[in-house]
Amino acid sequence: MEFLLKQTVSGFQAAYSLINNGAVVSTAEISNNFTFGGAVKATSPLDGSLYHLLYKPLMNPAPSAVPYVIYDSNNQEVGRFSILGGGKGFKTYEYYKLEFLNNQYYIFEVGLGKDGIKYPIYCNDVQIALIEKDSVVYNNLDEYNIFAIDANAAFISYLSALYLDIVRYSNRGEVNKKGFQKYYVKTTLQELKNKYNPDFKNQLINR
Repeated sequence: MEFLLKQTVSGFQAAYSLINNGAVVSTAEISNNFTFGGAVKATSPLDGSLYHLLYKPLMNPAPSAVPYVIYDSNNQEVGRFSILGGGKGFKTYEYYKLEFLNNQYYIFEVGLGKDGIKYPIYCNDVQIALIEKDSVVYNNLDEYNIFAIDANAAFISYLSALYLDIVRYSNRGEVNKKGFQKYYVKTTLQELKNKYNPDFKNQLINR
């Protein structure tokens, strides 16, 4: 399955559309995008139900953890994001963890320089999805291409892309209608590079 998460508004508020086959299947918004920790409201592409992502800094005393809790439409906690550390010695890296409905997902960042940034997503050591981000962003409007093995993996990727946008690429309070930014990230650590399978996307498209 292939989706595009497209940011449509950037400023004191932020808005996003999730697109599949040219149709908008879900929307998300941040109403308070002028400070860190803005709350996210998103509808599920699976059934249209509403989810909230709320910043909960007291969950973890380490500021870099950037914990977000996910609540469903009944205000029940159904998941949470956090940032973890991997590797040893001088060869360390950060990666992301999503706990959602009794499953654990791990999101790794692999930078390919001008070829953009790749975020493979794993569950039980099996890759279930890939998020791709271009190295150039126009007018503060980020875009994320999602490739997933099924609808559930696509939903997990959708939530993950929203979280990544908050913690890595948010331009809080900035309004930019004529400009661009470049994100040239080059991953050199082999342990992390091995998380990216360049054939994953093509295998999904061609199956």
